Amino acid sequence: MTSEDRKLLFIQGDISGAMGAILYYWPIFFKFRLRENPGYDYATLFRPNVDNAVQAIAQADAFIYYGHGNSGGIWLRHRSGSSMSQRLAAAEVRQIAEERKQMGKGPLNFVQIAGCDTLRDQEWIDAWLEVAMEVRGFDEVTYNWRRPFRIPKEKRFRRPSS
Repeated sequence: MTSEDRKLLFIQGDISGAMGAILYYWPIFFKFRLRENPGYDYATLFRPNVDNAVQAIAQADAFIYYGHGNSGGIWLRHRSGSSMSQRLAAAEVRQIAEERKQMGKGPLNFVQIAGCDTLRDQEWIDAWLEVAMEVRGFDEVTYNWRRPFRIPKEKRFRRPSS
């Protein structure tokens, strides 16, 4: 399989706030993730709506998210109290699984979710394991301005062998 055959999707979700630090870490994060995952052709979406994110993830071979999250979801776009907010939750991940089945695609090689508290919710983790061989992410806050160089340990969940 050539790199043109293997598609790695990056989604940069909502990165507002956090004293701007999350914005400045993006280029470093992006370069390191590319280096860790050779052999993929990559595409990047910036703050997509839910429908665009679902379609893009369904067509990818691996997926990396960077942005704000919380237990049970990621914020593609977020404005407190706004109808313009776009959150990807377990229901949308199950939709991705269904779309991949309809396209005859197997599981994603991996999903990496770099956002606060995103691997605290078992329903969310289980939904991703329907879609991917491995889910990586964090069950705690990933950035604290009081301790900016403390990076939490990434958690990994693998799909059970069949």
